[in-house]
Amino acid sequence: MQQFPEELRGDIALHLNREMLSLTIFTAASPGCRKSLAQLIQTCFATPGENLVHRGDVIKYIYFVCSGSLEILDEEGTVVALLGRSPDKILQNIGLTSAFFCLTKKSYEGLTGLKNCSLHY
Repeated sequence: MQQFPEELRGDIALHLNREMLSLTIFTAASPGCRKSLAQLIQTCFATPGENLVHRGDVIKYIYFVCSGSLEILDEEGTVVALLGRSPDKILQNIGLTSAFFCLTKKSYEGLTGLKNCSLHY
């Protein structure tokens, strides 16, 4: 995508990330801010049983669950929460809604994929 002009790259990124950028936390952002954010968004994928975050890991990003589901496990391996898309197709955010998942903090729990999932960060 680097061969395209910057303005076009921004428009493409806005289109690819339009669902996430339509969330209420981004509604107050200016169009230029949303375009800049869109170019920074990355996607990762996880398979069932894959550990995405281990207890004690430093959390550097806010993750948004785009598809699939994840479970949060305590140190004994007990499921303390399930994360995924809500029935009304709103992306679930890991970071703003969960006290144990904060930007640049350490995780208190582990995060494991249940179904194939896609995360934006």
